Amino acid sequence: MDLRTKLVFTLVAVALVSMVVLGVFAFEASRSMLQALALRQLESVAEGKKDDLERAQEAWRDRARLISSRTQLRLSLRHFLDTSDREELDRMRRILDDARGSVRSLLYAAVLDPSGLPLAVSGAIPDGVELPPVLLGEVGQSAAPVARAGGDRLVVTLDEPMRLDGVPIGITRVVLDAVELGAIARDYTGLGETGETLVVRADAEGAEILTPLRDTTDSEVPRRIPKDRADSPSLRAVRGESGTLVGVDDHSERAVWASTRPLARPGWGVVVKIDAEEAEKPALELRETLVRLALSLSALAVVAGRVTRIRLEELGRN
Repeated sequence: MDLRTKLVFTLVAVALVSMVVLGVFAFEASRSMLQALALRQLESVAEGKKDDLERAQEAWRDRARLISSRTQLRLSLRHFLDTSDREELDRMRRILDDARGSVRSLLYAAVLDPSGLPLAVSGAIPDGVELPPVLLGEVGQSAAPVARAGGDRLVVTLDEPMRLDGVPIGITRVVLDAVELGAIARDYTGLGETGETLVVRADAEGAEILTPLRDTTDSEVPRRIPKDRADSPSLRAVRGESGTLVGVDDHSERAVWASTRPLARPGWGVVVKIDAEEAEKPALELRETLVRLALSLSALAVVAGRVTRIRLEELGRN
């Protein structure tokens, strides 16, 4: 092999190596950028979901307060406690019926005496729902208990104090249809084909997923995350941890990218996640594009080298 041929092959090799190095650098930089963009998108969606959920929780409390603050309801309760006049019970029941007619999500409402004994009731408790005990020392302060009323339907129970002239006289207990939780979870805007939002709360076993799952075809997907899965996004959320996680396994045992947020109510959290396979798809497509481009440029470099060598040989003969 003469000097000119060696020179041509050397230039072609340098060009190929340079392209490989440049391609690797471009891929790594682009992959990092795409990952950062995807995680920022998850963070943004998670923050928005957190705000929506906290507004929904506050709206539940506002509805309960609206009922407990009705002047005639409080006056009737005070009169009954003072006189035991049963007509006041009928009056309180009619007021509660009127409240149910004006608040569509109100399923059940009751006026309780200071010891927690029901005096007047309107509506019915959904089948399968067991009301929690009245915590007299935490009325109006404790987190609203959520229960499942068959399938993915959720209901929430709230207790609000009733006061007259600043003196506690009883308790209003309401059961609301928690439709907001499902609506927020089913909004998949910005979450692609596999992304979903989970509203979770702590329980004795670890964490429970309250909201409906996106993949409704898999009836075997567990709704509870055991305590021993400390790195689960759900457990991180109910522990009050806020941040992003890459490559962790979620409740469906798939690798995911997730963002967690604790809610204002202690023991509640939200997880926004997307399957790692979908999140990494743009980077994989970029890698395939770079590989095809590298092969095309390599072929072009080889052809250019061949043409250059032939041209140099012709010049040498002349």
